[in-house]
Amino acid sequence: MSTSAETASAKLTEAAANGAVIAKLAAFSLAMAFLPLSSYFLSLSYLFNGNTTYAALLAAGAANVVLVCYVLVAIFEDGSGPGQPPLLVGRAVKPAEDVTEEKKAQ
Repeated sequence: MSTSAETASAKLTEAAANGAVIAKLAAFSLAMAFLPLSSYFLSLSYLFNGNTTYAALLAAGAANVVLVCYVLVAIFEDGSGPGQPPLLVGRAVKPAEDVTEEKKAQ
């Protein structure tokens, strides 16, 4: 009985996690669509008085800010605890105590 309850609980947790991931993706997608466009047109009218070059540079900067924020959120949401470093994909890093134990063994 407890196995089916654990399975149901795991499915609910996974569905909630997937919902949170979809919500983050939707939020960052909307930010990527509206932040650069709004910064371009608002700065073109009110900040740079019609200078399209500066307005475009500001819009590109806004897009880069959204992208960097998305990457940082993705790195730090891996589920490791607060005292553990984030999991970096494609990079095997051994904890310091494992390395010192290997040196002692040699």
